[in-house]
Amino acid sequence: METLIPQVSTRDLALVLFKRKWSITVIVLVTMIAAVFWLFVMRDEQYTVSTRVLVKLGREQAPPPSVMGASPMVIAYRSQDLNSEIEIFRNLETIGRVVDKYHLDRPLPDPVPTNLFERVKLWNKKITRTLKGAYEEALIRMGFRERLTPREKTVYGLALGLAVKAEKDSNVFEADLTLPYRKGTAEVLNALLDEYLAYRQQIYKSKEAAFFKTEVDSAASKLQGADATVQKFEDASDISSLQKQETVLVDNVASAHAAWKEADATRQEYEGRIHRLDEELAKDDPNFARIAEFGHEGFQQTTVNQLAELQREREKLRLTELDSGDKIRNNRQQAQALATMLAGNMRTAYAEVAQQTEIRRKAYESLDDQLKQLHEKEAQWTQLKRNERDYEDDYLLFRKKLEESRANAGMELLQISNVAVIERASDPLMASGMRKTTILGLALLAAVLAALSWVTIAEFFDNRVYRIEELEKIVPVRVLASIPAGVRLMPASLARRKAKTPHVYGFSQ
Repeated sequence: METLIPQVSTRDLALVLFKRKWSITVIVLVTMIAAVFWLFVMRDEQYTVSTRVLVKLGREQAPPPSVMGASPMVIAYRSQDLNSEIEIFRNLETIGRVVDKYHLDRPLPDPVPTNLFERVKLWNKKITRTLKGAYEEALIRMGFRERLTPREKTVYGLALGLAVKAEKDSNVFEADLTLPYRKGTAEVLNALLDEYLAYRQQIYKSKEAAFFKTEVDSAASKLQGADATVQKFEDASDISSLQKQETVLVDNVASAHAAWKEADATRQEYEGRIHRLDEELAKDDPNFARIAEFGHEGFQQTTVNQLAELQREREKLRLTELDSGDKIRNNRQQAQALATMLAGNMRTAYAEVAQQTEIRRKAYESLDDQLKQLHEKEAQWTQLKRNERDYEDDYLLFRKKLEESRANAGMELLQISNVAVIERASDPLMASGMRKTTILGLALLAAVLAALSWVTIAEFFDNRVYRIEELEKIVPVRVLASIPAGVRLMPASLARRKAKTPHVYGFSQ
């Protein structure tokens, strides 16, 4: 069965390789020379240093003093906290502070070469930097790239060379920094680590102390103002012991009210007696016994007794005398004079009693007004004392929080943290990446592949005939002879002259 795929023997492959031996040699040689030149002259060695940090539970996860009520309990560690620490470590602001602190944006002086190889290498680096600078300047002028300051370039380069990753199933993250310097890379990473530790302290640093200090001062000022207001109110209101003053005033009000009612009852009694006296005086034959009994020996009771005695005498005289007689008329005149005197005395006594009643009433009303004012002052005083207690409670609360905040700040000064550095960075012993022998081996493999590719392409497009078998496959005639490559043929005219018989080189019919 025939196949469309051409059959190639090992002899054919060897012939093709032999035929292209110089091309293969050139390709492999040029590739290896370029690889060696790039590897030892142009290529900058990259050095990687590492540091490892343990993140554990610490005071940063504790509730701040500003949290009121019961403190929440933390019972587990979250992966978000570890990722947060990683983001804090590799933020550009931290890198920028390290660049500014150590002036990393300033160009370093070129090393002094000690041999020809180092001079060539340094010269090549200068040319490369010049070409890169011209290329970047061209891109900037064409608008394809923004112009960056040396500091921005340095920060960007450090950010590209810094790799931070979390270890699996642990609270540890590892930071790797890759730079083209064997000495100094570890110092840069350690500086980043120190700046991270300081920066995270600023992030987690509690700022409640200043707030609570302000609130304590404000509460103390308000409390002093409330105390002064209460004292001023007590002095103005003459308040020393409010409850005792109220008790005494209530007793005085009760006594004044009783005295007023007693005086008013006496006034009413005198008013009734005067009214009855006027009624009796309006009669022709008054009966002064209806006035009242005064209850004690005095002018009024004596006068009433005298009037009663005159009335008894008048009744006796009526037995012997007429009502128009001189004795009875004299008796009536005496009785009229005594009645007038009694009426005047009773009205004077009534006026005195009425005056005393009015005085006692006013005294009662005054004391009652004082009691009402005291009650109003008590309400105001109670409100002032309530405000004073509120200010005092605020002051005590903020004072307690201020002490907690200061204690927290004291812990911060002691650098109590939830981060522990397990391993600091140290200068690397070898360059990172693949070894030079491995790179040379890969370059050799690439050179061989490139040579084989070139042989394949060249053989595909080469239509020349190199062997008799190939010629016989193309032209169905027998080959009489072949001339090796590189043999010079004499001209045909010269050959005919030398030959006795004509002879044709080439193909026979």
